[in-house]
Amino acid sequence: MGKSSPIWSEPRGGSIAAKKMTNENECKPEFAYPCLWVYKVIGRDMELLRSAVAEVLSGQTYSAMPSRSSKGGAYHCLNVEMTVGNEPDRLGFYEKLRRHPAVIMVL
Repeated sequence: MGKSSPIWSEPRGGSIAAKKMTNENECKPEFAYPCLWVYKVIGRDMELLRSAVAEVLSGQTYSAMPSRSSKGGAYHCLNVEMTVGNEPDRLGFYEKLRRHPAVIMVL
């Protein structure tokens, strides 16, 4: 049948709000490591975000560039770009960033 394309599947219970995007085989995406990865790190204070990233990624090579801020300036986003060597590293950096007190969310 060729290349599978993403489809929308409705979870048990019929909740429209809880839909998830999957491919035909319910597989997660595959990445060829090492690869370039961008984390979007969101918080209330840009300098605290920069410090959090420097603390978590100490010893790693990365670039951190300011992205968007909310209209009122209450929230800020920092794009953190780095090369990750494997999935455990990628997920580990995500978890460490997510758990930092200065960070509200990581995408």
